[in-house]
Amino acid sequence: MRIERPERVGALHAFSFPAYRWFWLASFFSFGSVQMQQLARGFLARELTPEPFLVTAVFAAWSGPLLIAPLIGGAMADRMDRRKLLWLAEAANGLITMAFTAMLLADAMSIGVLIGFSVATGFVMGGVLPVRQAMIADMVAPNTMTNALVLFTAVFSGMMVTAPAAAGFIIDGAGAEAVFYTALAASALSLAALVRVPAGRAHVLQGASSLTKTLVEGMRFIRTSRRLMLALVAVALMTTLAAPFQAMLPVFQRDVLDVGAAGLGWMYTMTGVGALVSSVLLAIFVAGMPRAWFMLGVGVALGLAVAAFAQSSSFPLALGMLAIVGLLQGTFLTLNMATVQFLAPAEMRGRVFAIRSIVWGLSMLGQLLVGGIASVTSPQTGLAVVGLMAAAAQVGMLLWLWTIRGPGAGRDAQPQRRPAG
Repeated sequence: MRIERPERVGALHAFSFPAYRWFWLASFFSFGSVQMQQLARGFLARELTPEPFLVTAVFAAWSGPLLIAPLIGGAMADRMDRRKLLWLAEAANGLITMAFTAMLLADAMSIGVLIGFSVATGFVMGGVLPVRQAMIADMVAPNTMTNALVLFTAVFSGMMVTAPAAAGFIIDGAGAEAVFYTALAASALSLAALVRVPAGRAHVLQGASSLTKTLVEGMRFIRTSRRLMLALVAVALMTTLAAPFQAMLPVFQRDVLDVGAAGLGWMYTMTGVGALVSSVLLAIFVAGMPRAWFMLGVGVALGLAVAAFAQSSSFPLALGMLAIVGLLQGTFLTLNMATVQFLAPAEMRGRVFAIRSIVWGLSMLGQLLVGGIASVTSPQTGLAVVGLMAAAAQVGMLLWLWTIRGPGAGRDAQPQRRPAG
């Protein structure tokens, strides 16, 4: 697929590439389906049990497969047509949604069933995540890559705004099963958009006779780059300690703030509003490789914001704090993704993003940790503790960055890149 270099890079310039437009639209519907189902499963879990640990276990079951699935998906992304991999994943997501809806209509729902389907959807989502991330650079010119990444994160942010609010109102008006009907329709629209994405080149690796060898080569490359290693460790700590706040929202909804399903939808939505604002600001002001110290500073602020939200005593205050949390989380993740994209060469990008994606599986540990602390103390205490731990962890990353020596130790030099495509 030939890519022409654009004349200039504006806030929305990545949309000037037709393949990227259809890819973005497909991701929009796909992430919408995922976000709606996440809220509905959390709501059903809290309806089935008052135990915070079991509610967070449903979220942990979704996160657990991310420890394995991205390794497979990332290695395949460097060996196969990435568009076909997206087709298969979206079709699998639709089939899983259909099966879950049938179980719900048969009144066969339980915590065990929720956990089982969370594992299945987590495996599909985890496997395709590095494929999506690695595919972005195939569709735009090199100087548009950061803009394309920022707009891609806006997809997720936008769905965090609209999908949870819609799911909450749908549950109130038509029941939880209607959410899964809507999610299934969104998956179908995602598949229809993927059909319009032109076929890309297959990334067939020379000398890599197995997926295992392919992954080992990727891990060896990561070890040679101190800055890449720092970026991956930083995002691993963030997803382990700060990101699990979302698993506690159904508990805060019922036990702390005393609001209904629509209120839960607004809680997720305000997180998405903050993340969407982050995407807009980054699309306007960030063009090159981000500064590592700024990314890590945002991570410190994120942990403190999570701890502050944990002490919210009113629903309006909680919504305001969640918007701040979403803003900081979206900024950190986007800057981190852009850093990894710049530091990873094209032939390694799928595997590097696979390693980055599996760190989301570590959020399972944080979800179980916060659920366990909340069960023996209170939801507020449990979330405040992990939030402060998250801030302290990013302070440690800043100290690590300080110890990195050599040219550009205080500044992140942008590496030279080969043209994409």
